Amino acid sequence: MFTVLISGSGTGVGKTRVVAALARAAAHHRRSVQIVKPVQTGVVPGEPSDADWAANTAGLPPDCAHTLRRMIATLAPQAASRAEGASQDFRELPNEVLALPPADVRLIEGAGGLAVPMGPDGWDWVEFAMAVHADTVLLVVPDKLGAINQSRLVCHYLKSKYPECPSYSLFLNALTPPRAAVAASTRAALQDCHLPIGGELASGSLQPVLYPPLTDMFV
Repeated sequence: MFTVLISGSGTGVGKTRVVAALARAAAHHRRSVQIVKPVQTGVVPGEPSDADWAANTAGLPPDCAHTLRRMIATLAPQAASRAEGASQDFRELPNEVLALPPADVRLIEGAGGLAVPMGPDGWDWVEFAMAVHADTVLLVVPDKLGAINQSRLVCHYLKSKYPECPSYSLFLNALTPPRAAVAASTRAALQDCHLPIGGELASGSLQPVLYPPLTDMFV
């Protein structure tokens, strides 16, 4: 099983759209796919979660999607939990993920950005990646002006907390079409900084351009 933790530079960067595109690509290569949303905030009972949306958009059956915790408040996980009068221990989530049935490809979408705390001691998605033995961490960044700074910051945070991370890469997600000069300068700067790009997705498309290590999903 090839496990990918999909996180990013913040909320609203298009992680769910990227998950749908990756799931679609893996299924096209005849890989069985599992989509996991460990924590979903901002959903009412009966409303589809991000995992449900990604599976449906990718053309996969509903049982491919697993949402482990749901909360109504549109807040960070800890705050949403407190708003419901509960104090959930999110550090149990990795064990719940590992207990799910296996698949060729497991796509795990985090909530918010990489550094969103999931515990009072700063436990976050970096420690989560360690606990679920992620084969690679994918960092989604909007493909627009500002991507260079966001990419460097989120990569530095990951490497500082998890220097032995097996692999990681950036995913440039175009929520709207970037100017050609901006897109070119972003890629040139990331190459100069030796930051790997694992994938790209054009605005309005679900056909990603993928590079190693993401292409290992198809092996």
